[in-house]
Amino acid sequence: VASFWIGTVVFFAWIAVTIFENDTFKNKEGAMVNAGFDTFGNGLYTVFVASATVDFVDKFNPTFSANRAYGLLWFVCLFLSNFLFLNLILAMVFETYASKFSRTMQVVFANRARSVQEVFKILDQVSPDEPGITSETFFDLTSAYGQSAMAPKFKRDDVAYIFTHLDHDGTGSLDEEKFQSVANALQYKFWIARQNNYLEDRNPQWYSKGCLRRLKHMVWEGTETGEPSRLDNYMNYVLLLNAVVVVAESAQDLEHITKYDSVFTAIEFAFSWAYVVEFVILILAMSWAEYTSSRARLFDFCTTWLLFGVSLAYYLPFADVQGELMRYANMLRLLRLIRVIKSLKRLPKVAFMFK
Repeated sequence: VASFWIGTVVFFAWIAVTIFENDTFKNKEGAMVNAGFDTFGNGLYTVFVASATVDFVDKFNPTFSANRAYGLLWFVCLFLSNFLFLNLILAMVFETYASKFSRTMQVVFANRARSVQEVFKILDQVSPDEPGITSETFFDLTSAYGQSAMAPKFKRDDVAYIFTHLDHDGTGSLDEEKFQSVANALQYKFWIARQNNYLEDRNPQWYSKGCLRRLKHMVWEGTETGEPSRLDNYMNYVLLLNAVVVVAESAQDLEHITKYDSVFTAIEFAFSWAYVVEFVILILAMSWAEYTSSRARLFDFCTTWLLFGVSLAYYLPFADVQGELMRYANMLRLLRLIRVIKSLKRLPKVAFMFK
C-alpha cells in the first residue's frame, strides 16, 4: 500500500510539473501559477506535503486560482493519496500493532497462569495433610504480597471476607480454581461496604413490604447483572428533559428574551427537587458507606445539593447573581449525561459500532 501511495505522489508530481512548468505568470492573487511546480524536485515536495498533511490548500491554491478546472486534478490526487492510500496505510499500521499487542498479551496471561499454578503447588505443600490452601496460609500470602510497593494493602478482616466468599462450599481451603480467581482479585484495590442502612438493620420488618420494599427494589433491581436500575432509567429521562430546558434557556438568553425567566426559574427549581428526591430514595435503599463507595454518586451528591442550595438562594435579595449560579450548577449537573452515553454501549447496534 505504501508503494501505491508513493507512486501516486510521484505520478501527480510529474503531471503537475508537465502542466505548470512554463506558467510563469501570476494569478489574480498575485502568486506565481507554477509556484512549487517549476522543477520536478519542487513538484514532488509540493505534492508530498499536500498528500501527507493538511497544507494542501496553500500548495494547490496558486494553480486553482488561475483556473478552476485544475481543481478536478487536485481532487483526484487528494482522493487517491490522502483519502484512500494514506488511510489504508494507517489501517494496516493499526492492524499490525493490534495483532502484535494481542499476541503479547496472550503470552503475558499464559505466563501469568503458569506462575499462579506454580505458586499454588508451592503453597499446597505448606499443609500436606489438608488439600488446597488453608486460611492461615492465605493470610500469610496476602501479608507478604502487601509488602510490595506495587501491591494494594489488605486488612485481615478484608482477607477473611475474601476467603469466606470464595470458600462457598465450606471446606476451609481453596482449590486451584478458586486460587486462580483470588489471584485476579488481589491485584485490585477494593473495599467492603455494608449494603443495608441503619434504619433497615434496626427495623427489617419495614422493608419486608410496603413502600420501602418497592423503593429498594427500584434501586437494586438489575444491578447484579451490571444493568442500570429502574431509578437510574427514570433519572436519565429527567436529565434529558433538563438538558432540553438548559438549551432552551440558553437560546432565550442569546436572543435577549426575558419574559420567560420566571418560568425557567420555576422549572429549574422543580428539577432541583427531583434530584433531592433521588438522593432520599438512594439513602433509604442503601447505607451511607454503599452510597459513597461510588464516585459517580459522590459527584451527584455534590451537584444535587449545590443546585438545591442555589435554587433556595434565588429568593434572596441578590437574585440576579443566584439565577446565573443556578444555570451553571444545572449545566454541571448535566455532566451525568456522560454516563447515559456510556450505557448506550449495552445496546447491540451501538456495541457493534465499537467492535
